[in-house]
Amino acid sequence: MGVRIELAAKVDMNVLRWFGHVERMDDERLLKKVMLNCEMLMVLSETALGIARGA
Repeated sequence: MGVRIELAAKVDMNVLRWFGHVERMDDERLLKKVMLNCEMLMVLSETALGIARGA
């Protein structure tokens, strides 16, 4: 059980590191544009479905 938790924490840390790397990229980079559009689509779909943020 402890190994799974450690592995999950390591994966989470690497995902956050990658996310930070992408966030620091120039806004004109394709990956950054894709990420921004995906975030916008998620917010729009949550709004359309009436899902409260943070709930």
